Amino acid sequence: MPNDARIVHNFVSTKPTRSDPTRIYGEQWNEDHVITGLEQVDNTSDATKWAATATLTNKSIDGATNTLTNVPTASLSGLSANMAAWLASASSANLRATVTDETGTGSLVFATSPTLVTPDIGTPSAGVLTNATGLPVSTGISGLGAGVAAFLATPSSANLATAITNETGSGSLVFATSPTLVTPTLGVATATSVNKVAITAPVTSATLTLANGSTLATSGAFSATLTSTATTNATLPAGTHTLAGLDVIQVWNANQSFASGQFTLNGATSGGVTINAPAVAGSNTLTAPAATDTLVARATTDTLTNKTINGASNTLTVRLASDVTGNLPVTNLNSGTGASSSTFWRGDQTWATPAGGGDVVGPASATANGFAVFNGTTGKLIKDHAATIALGSEVSGTLPVANGGTGDTGTSWTTYTPTVAPASGSYTTFIVSGRYKQIGKTVFVSVNLNVTSLGTAGGGSVNVSLPVSTAAVTTPGNGYNTNTGFVVPCVAVAGTSNLAFVSTLVANIWVGSVTYEIP
Repeated sequence: MPNDARIVHNFVSTKPTRSDPTRIYGEQWNEDHVITGLEQVDNTSDATKWAATATLTNKSIDGATNTLTNVPTASLSGLSANMAAWLASASSANLRATVTDETGTGSLVFATSPTLVTPDIGTPSAGVLTNATGLPVSTGISGLGAGVAAFLATPSSANLATAITNETGSGSLVFATSPTLVTPTLGVATATSVNKVAITAPVTSATLTLANGSTLATSGAFSATLTSTATTNATLPAGTHTLAGLDVIQVWNANQSFASGQFTLNGATSGGVTINAPAVAGSNTLTAPAATDTLVARATTDTLTNKTINGASNTLTVRLASDVTGNLPVTNLNSGTGASSSTFWRGDQTWATPAGGGDVVGPASATANGFAVFNGTTGKLIKDHAATIALGSEVSGTLPVANGGTGDTGTSWTTYTPTVAPASGSYTTFIVSGRYKQIGKTVFVSVNLNVTSLGTAGGGSVNVSLPVSTAAVTTPGNGYNTNTGFVVPCVAVAGTSNLAFVSTLVANIWVGSVTYEIP
């Protein structure tokens, strides 16, 4: 600034007049308040000397050596759109208004504990979800196996079975304590007890085989030991019975049958009596007397007292003069059938009515709308009959299908040997059999296939031939694996002679049945 520079300023000095060249004194002002001697002012030592308002025009102020305060944002140039508003009021909304490449809306986010509203975080390089909630299982987690998301959302036994790929069996999830298992296959178990039942392991091996659907149960608190010295098959009787001991007295509550045809009673000290059954068809009954008596032999001479001898099965010599007295009872002549006060015993051993006229003899009363049927075979007697006929006992033959019958004449099923064809290749060893019955256009079929060696067989199905070709419709059947108890679907293929089993190609026994229509 030149030495003759002048600054017009409204200023009133409050300092006393002194001879200090570094200060501005009142006597230095003229009537226009023009400062003179400005060249002696020290601008760096006393800020109060420039506290008054001044207007600077076309000046450059170095910010490195000066401190600027209270600069109005409106006077700043070169700012982006809305930047002045944010500098004046630094809110999240004002910052979002001046930024041009932002994403999202709402409040400005800082690193520590921000609250984000429905953000899309993309694919982060790292992250800790310790306190995260609301993550959708079906769409928020990737890399899950088939069915795992459904199990995480609804952890049921069925959903777990769907997610697992190498499970065995079906049904409910099993935990160790007190599970209920339905028809399990335990394999080679090493347990020493099952449901409180102690099991003594054999030295090498042993086999306990129970038939399908059978039950082995004991009662009482005593031990029972079965001892065999060789291969033994013992068949127990049906129902509830008590086994008889060979060295104790037994009470037999039912008839006993001895297959050898002989029954020997040993004496108390020696000797014995053997009862032989006749070597003829049929059965005979030997009835002991009700009181103490003596059995007589057929080849000896004995006196029978108060006995009834059946003349139908014995040859009797009867002396009419001395052995028959009184009148012969009517019931002894043709059982008295047809005997009455108006009939006589005829030479052809029948009771007959003397020849002559008259009406057919019938009952004294009859049922309204009933049937009149012959009584006996004479053709002369009739009897009353109800208004209905019993199909089971009074009608014979086969009821036609048109009248509501099934068309089944009661014939047996026919056996046949089906052919077996896997989807590719062939089995090495198998056994197959079949049975069927045809009634009209309906065929009932049952087949049994036992595959013991798969050989080169491949594919996922097995065709077993049917005895008669099917109509143009596919008919589902019923099949199962007798070893595993699992269902094996099978269908009678339309327009073919094939019963197709859907198979996983394992050596097993398959049983299938189907009812289908023929052309």
